Amino acid sequence: MGNRNFAFCPALLIAILLPSSLLAEPQGLFYYIPGEDAWESLSVNVKKISILGPQVFTANAEGKVSGTVEERVRLLAAQYEIRVMPLLMNENFSSQAAHNILSNESLRKRVISDSILLCLENSCWGLQLDFENLLPEDGQHYMLFVREAAKAFHERRLRFSVAVPSPLLGERLSPEANPRAFGGFLISQEPYDLKELSRHADFISLMTYDHYATGTASGPIAGYVWVEQNVRFALRRVSRKKLFVGLGLYARRWCNQQVSESSYSEAAQWAREVGAAYHWDSTNRSPWFEFNGTDCRHVVWFENQESLREKLHLVQQFRLAGFSAWRLGQEDPTFWKELSERKVQGPRSR
Repeated sequence: MGNRNFAFCPALLIAILLPSSLLAEPQGLFYYIPGEDAWESLSVNVKKISILGPQVFTANAEGKVSGTVEERVRLLAAQYEIRVMPLLMNENFSSQAAHNILSNESLRKRVISDSILLCLENSCWGLQLDFENLLPEDGQHYMLFVREAAKAFHERRLRFSVAVPSPLLGERLSPEANPRAFGGFLISQEPYDLKELSRHADFISLMTYDHYATGTASGPIAGYVWVEQNVRFALRRVSRKKLFVGLGLYARRWCNQQVSESSYSEAAQWAREVGAAYHWDSTNRSPWFEFNGTDCRHVVWFENQESLREKLHLVQQFRLAGFSAWRLGQEDPTFWKELSERKVQGPRSR
């Protein structure tokens, strides 16, 4: 995955760290949605995974937390000493559900205590908070929740991290167009205070993907310049030792206003079936192809070994804590070959 020449530290993965400790070597957090494609990828590549993030815990508008880590995942993680850090989401990423929880002290306490209990029951290393679509007025309540949750998790010797949207919007502008732009991109107004988050969370995962998505023109999953500027922006507020850059592993297809997500393998199959040639966008350092359908001109952008190598170079360049990859089962299979060639180790030497 690029000329970064780093290796994951097996000793770090089996040590019990103090809550205030920072990750000493670059780590790979791989997100996992229960399903056979994800399970197959996990099973085959288990020795190359440092941290596993199952997207399985959900908090509803009444503050009830539910979900479980699959038994087969727990057993495999225990066998290979992989750290399991499930995601806790607001139900359906509902703004109202998040508001109800964050603005109510008793619901915040319930969500935190229930989440800790589920983590202990599922033999988890910790939890990653993934509350999205927050209302602007919920910013202070969100930070209060993070402080309360981090304290409670650390008291139980559990790790606590947060996933946050990319701080910069996707459309690139000239500096003269808007003086509020950073690196040519407008700063998002979402209520995530990166500097304050870094004081409490063990690490922060930037969701630097969905650069172009539903509601935008066709474009890369995560253009290189956009990802780089997001990292630069975040590093003014977050220690490099607490920052994970997000990697999208998937493909996206545009057909007029219809936008759909798929895996790399599905996109490669489309290209083979229609005989489409791959193109390389040198600015965004991303691959794409297009073909005529019966109803529209299809444009497909995707991530492959080469584009991921380019972005993983940022981990080396900025000496970041690691990367967070969305998600297992969607990746270019040669992604794993890249990790092996770069001598990126999994949770333990075998």
